[in-house]
Amino acid sequence: MQHYFDGILRKAVRKQATDIYFKISETHMTLAIMSPLGYELMDALDLESGAALIRYVKYQSHLDLAESRRPQAGHWCVTCNKQILHLRTSTVGDFKGAESLVIRIIYPLNGLERHMQQNSALENFGLGLVNRAGLMIIGGAMGAGKSTTMAYLIDRFLVKRSILSIEDPVEIEQPAVLQLQVNVAANMTYPNLLKLALRHHPQVIVIGEIRDTQTAKVVVEAALSGHLILTTVHALGLAEIKQRLVNLGVRPDDFELGVTGIAFQERTASQLSFSYQFLR
Repeated sequence: MQHYFDGILRKAVRKQATDIYFKISETHMTLAIMSPLGYELMDALDLESGAALIRYVKYQSHLDLAESRRPQAGHWCVTCNKQILHLRTSTVGDFKGAESLVIRIIYPLNGLERHMQQNSALENFGLGLVNRAGLMIIGGAMGAGKSTTMAYLIDRFLVKRSILSIEDPVEIEQPAVLQLQVNVAANMTYPNLLKLALRHHPQVIVIGEIRDTQTAKVVVEAALSGHLILTTVHALGLAEIKQRLVNLGVRPDDFELGVTGIAFQERTASQLSFSYQFLR
């Protein structure tokens, strides 16, 4: 299984895939990837081989092999094509008990820096962060690379400042950042960790993603206190970012007061498309 999985991973990395999907049907298991070219089928295995492959991934991710119905999440590091990758895994069983699995591939920043430095809009946005406060939001579709972009901006433009991040989960390790991870079971939610973050008085606060109403409201309120806050949100375009937060319960006047800048990115096979607007 290790040899077969390594081959699938190498193919996925060559195609710059962000996710690998393992999906069980009644007769077989299909493997697919999400790349800049979209959703692409990779291979099909018989049920026995497919189940063995999922067990291998779960074992490497330190998940419970005996549990196939309840959701589980894990991760592990691998070396592929001479680079260290962080693989984030998620499993869940459907109503028939068939288990599916998804692997998110987190690429090292140092392999992307030159490509990102060549994007003038991204560089100008980063320069604009240095002397601003308030909330900066990066929008984009799932798999667009928002978290990677945010990590790059921190390393390149903000690394000399006091930075605290709240993520679910931590995807890219950054030694210069105090990284906190959401743990709902321990009551370490986004809102609770954000209150803790404000007591630590960092110069920059990073929120991995705005996913719900409570987080959206708390983040906007924190931005009104004068901190520089970076976050991401799923959105379909630059103009849709404000409406996305309004839909999550943020009052339009609070958005105008708290949000300093918005950006939107799309990832294609050949380039990163990045646009932004500073609101003040």
